[in-house]
Amino acid sequence: TRPRDELVASAIEAIGWRGDRPAVQEGLRRWKERHQLGIAAADVLGYLEVDAVGRALTALAEASLEAAITTIEPKVPFTVLALGRFGGGELSYASDLDVVFAYDGQGAADAEEGLRVATALKRFLDGTTPANRVYDVDADLRPEGKQGAMARSLDGFTQYWEGYALPWE
Repeated sequence: TRPRDELVASAIEAIGWRGDRPAVQEGLRRWKERHQLGIAAADVLGYLEVDAVGRALTALAEASLEAAITTIEPKVPFTVLALGRFGGGELSYASDLDVVFAYDGQGAADAEEGLRVATALKRFLDGTTPANRVYDVDADLRPEGKQGAMARSLDGFTQYWEGYALPWE
């Protein structure tokens, strides 16, 4: 296992020289599987405790997300908020990534860009088939669920958390 910063640099290096989007996606998937195999080997051989495995798998997912975002090149500040086991640093080998997407911006153009990045990132990681999936991304925990916007502005999240989530959730 490696520290998160080293993983991010390694992932970006592994996909940086590849040409088109499918090749980049395949490179990231192979990079992730190679590192996941290392975590599994350390786990099976008893070098990692259960909580360390969860943290290592979480760092791997974070690095994969960050590398994927660099390929999409957002034009607004963009972030992925991890929820569930992902947010708690407790991923297992079969975990999906429970996430919500946020961008820092105002107005329709920024909202459109946030939606573009969120949609492209989800499509990139989900893959077109299970065979080329990097991660199964679940973005249904966003405000309003599946009916809500795929990406929300930071101001929109603040209003949601203060007005609805804090009193009700």
